[in-house]
Amino acid sequence: MLAAADFHMVAADTPERQEDLRSRPPHRIVRLAKDGNVEYTYADPDKCHCLYVGGEKEYSEYERLRVDKEIARRAGVSSPSGGARGGAP
Repeated sequence: MLAAADFHMVAADTPERQEDLRSRPPHRIVRLAKDGNVEYTYADPDKCHCLYVGGEKEYSEYERLRVDKEIARRAGVSSPSGGARGGAP
């Protein structure tokens, strides 16, 4: 859902990025203030060994998708778009 919400995947392919990935709580969206803007990150050290990064717009879209998915789940539908999506939450 993060990719569907237009979060950008940043591979932990340098020592600095690997340290950044290790320093963040895994499998949780974290809100950070950066350069006067709000940034949301999701650390995935297991599947992609990467960070997903987005701003307010991407986070709002993620929340909309998450709520749609929950409504569909409660209604007994596999997903609001009619197909299951894999990957990060």
